[in-house]
Amino acid sequence: MPRILLIGIDGLSLELVRQWADDGYLPHLQKMLAAGSSGLLRSTPEFSSPQAWPSLITGVNPGKHGIFSFLQPVPETYEVRRITSADIQVPTIFSLLSAAGSQLACLNIPCTYPMEELNGVGVAGWLCPSLRHNGATWPPELAGELRQRFGRYPFHAEVKHYALQGRYERAVNVALAQLHKKSEIGKYLYQRQSWDLFAIGFVETDAIQHYFWHLSDSNHPQYNPQQVQRWGNPVLRIYQAIDEIIGQWRELASDDTVIIIASDHGATLYNRGRIYMPNLLRAAGLTVDKPPNPGTAVAALGRKLGERLHQLLPKAVKMRLYDNPLGRRAVESFFSRRLTENINWEQTQAYSYYWETAPWVNLSSRQPQGIVAPGHQYEQIRAQLIELISSATDAVTGQPATSRVFRREELYSGPHLDVIPDIGVWWNQKITLEGPLIADFEGRRLEVEPAILVPGITGGHAPDGTVIVYGPGVRSAAKIAQVRIEDITPTLLRLLGQPVPGYMDGAVLNGCFTEPLPHSTDRAAERGADERRQGPAYSPDEEEIITERLRNLGYL
Repeated sequence: MPRILLIGIDGLSLELVRQWADDGYLPHLQKMLAAGSSGLLRSTPEFSSPQAWPSLITGVNPGKHGIFSFLQPVPETYEVRRITSADIQVPTIFSLLSAAGSQLACLNIPCTYPMEELNGVGVAGWLCPSLRHNGATWPPELAGELRQRFGRYPFHAEVKHYALQGRYERAVNVALAQLHKKSEIGKYLYQRQSWDLFAIGFVETDAIQHYFWHLSDSNHPQYNPQQVQRWGNPVLRIYQAIDEIIGQWRELASDDTVIIIASDHGATLYNRGRIYMPNLLRAAGLTVDKPPNPGTAVAALGRKLGERLHQLLPKAVKMRLYDNPLGRRAVESFFSRRLTENINWEQTQAYSYYWETAPWVNLSSRQPQGIVAPGHQYEQIRAQLIELISSATDAVTGQPATSRVFRREELYSGPHLDVIPDIGVWWNQKITLEGPLIADFEGRRLEVEPAILVPGITGGHAPDGTVIVYGPGVRSAAKIAQVRIEDITPTLLRLLGQPVPGYMDGAVLNGCFTEPLPHSTDRAAERGADERRQGPAYSPDEEEIITERLRNLGYL
């Protein structure tokens, strides 16, 4: 039975990997492509990290694992809260293998905070504020060991701060330093013992692509040859660093190790479409705001004062406040209500949280002040939303703003559709929206400006990521097709001789191997339809840290 090294690389583009490997820039990946199997890895329908990584480590679509966005709707309210690993509603590959007695490690994989108990070691992904927070590692004492040996843990590269200042070299160097530090910490733990599965993740690729895609793509509207001459290609540099690290891990791995490289999504230019959605719904009259009055002005002032007070309060005071359940809920509710407090729910048929691409219907059987009846009226509003969004074009280029608009059940399935917006949108990834959106609704021509601005972001997500499989028993120079992100976990289970549970959506990637992987005769553990689990709340300080990280990546 082989050992497995799983290297997760956020946003890794197979198109760029193949291009730069052929050009000689990525020699280690070139060897893996030549001696292994590779292909596009189709992401989840939203091709975003918070839903894609859980699908990669569970083998199911978001309708089954229960996470759509970094901010999860609170049932029977208009409020939201941060996701945690406890929001994943099915067992992860790490939970299944731990129960089977496998020795494993999980480092830096997104959406794993707080880190679950493992038969091995773990360091949570970048939603973990720091090593000093509970749930940062498993076992808990590992956090102190890593702090003492390596100092501050590089959970997330703070690229945005330097990129927006025009300090491009500093931004890239910060990402490169954190990338290498994560790898060094990983190698320190890897060499402790023999592991059945060792999983390590890197997110720095995605951060660099978000802020520097315009220096890599000559078709990008912000491409500037003078800037490229001055700064080079930061995306290529981060890929070269990843290639160097992969080479080091190939040398470190034993001969019986199968190496799997997988990304949660691909990369492309940033379309900017989602920042128009709230105002598009307003222009159509589907979202209605409260009229301005002295009360709303006072509320806005109170909100600003509250935010300022939160910034000024000493950490110890905020932590004592949060130790009290009523205080904790008050803080969560205050920050959650900021998103929708100006909406007149009695007249609103559909709405969109500003960080999301897609709209929700204000359904009477689901939302606390819903006005749309289930059944015919619900479907009528969804049809109107599809027609409205599909009609949108860019005022500057005349190009369609979207490539597909769909009902959620067309691409999602499972018992947790309640966390997924009623309509899904794929924006036209061939363009960056440069001007107002022009749309038609019930015979009216709408001209819509962005609801928010996302400064500095030029790169976005593509629906196809990367999978590369390399090692003993793997077909050489093979290109595999129609691979889904849900296929990774079933393949890991089968490689380690474990059964694949029947609830999983993914299939075993037998096409990668010279011989089909043997079936296990054991019965797979099936998880029943439990009540929905909900993760623990973040403290105010944790909220602050994670909010800034989400802003850095353009999610807020």
